[in-house]
Amino acid sequence: MRSLSIATLLLLLVSCTAEIERQFNDAPVTGPDVPKVIFQSSLESCGIPDAKVYADENMKVLWNADDRISIFNNNTYNWQFAFDGDDGDTAGGFEPIGEEDSGADVDYVYAVYPYRAETALSTSGVLTMTLPAEQAYKTHSFGIGANTMVAISDGNFLAFKNVGGYLSLRLYGDNVSVSRITVQGNNGDRIAGKASISIPLGSTPTVTMDATATDAVSIVCEPAVKLGTTAEEYTDFWFVIPPVTFSQGFTITVTDDKGWTYTKSTTRSFTVTRNKLDWMNPLKVIPELSSLEPGNNEGIGHEIW
Repeated sequence: MRSLSIATLLLLLVSCTAEIERQFNDAPVTGPDVPKVIFQSSLESCGIPDAKVYADENMKVLWNADDRISIFNNNTYNWQFAFDGDDGDTAGGFEPIGEEDSGADVDYVYAVYPYRAETALSTSGVLTMTLPAEQAYKTHSFGIGANTMVAISDGNFLAFKNVGGYLSLRLYGDNVSVSRITVQGNNGDRIAGKASISIPLGSTPTVTMDATATDAVSIVCEPAVKLGTTAEEYTDFWFVIPPVTFSQGFTITVTDDKGWTYTKSTTRSFTVTRNKLDWMNPLKVIPELSSLEPGNNEGIGHEIW
């Protein structure tokens, strides 16, 4: 499909299951002068809800009202679209913000979630964008806007792919409320900031972090989140991290609502894999010791420490 004036971009999002699920929205775009062009979408199979803005307790894909995405419609112009549905919708339309402007021609249609004005596309098909160093807390999920997704198409079907992988930290403690948690590589590993992303047609994205990128990602809790009191009632915090190998391990720093900080480090090499969730056994936050100590809940998931 070559560059067209599009009135509404329709994207249908579905739940992520053990197999790829595809659903198509074939409702026509109406209007006397509107081309009947519909972008359809699919989600890749994964071990967690995939290609989502956020997930509910049933791991269903949900949008928020006024979510924004970028569309590069066969050219290098970053055209902003806004979701026209309500919070919690699983399907709906995306309407353009303003008019499509000129840009250099490219061979394909590219899409990026979430929209950021600085996101750019080169004529060779390389996307440059910022991967956030701060992510919002959300219960049993990653924060809204944290999960960067990209898509490429030679027609009107957009198959979104996740850019990063997922790390879940599971914490509990006695009367502890958390305001910030930070993951930082022990070897200067770049995991936030400017990134270049390539996504060949029919393939998956690859990420190259810029030399200016930073080595830490934080989850910010506003308001502070009170931890569960036992290993069985842990509170989980989901980080979205670009694919990386922490060759010398990483350190987590937990800051509570009183400003005290507690750290836990591992020197073991650990790899974050695109589109894969890894998690740890619950860790107990013990303020009086200013440290984190492993819990006794064995055999839960993939243990990092």
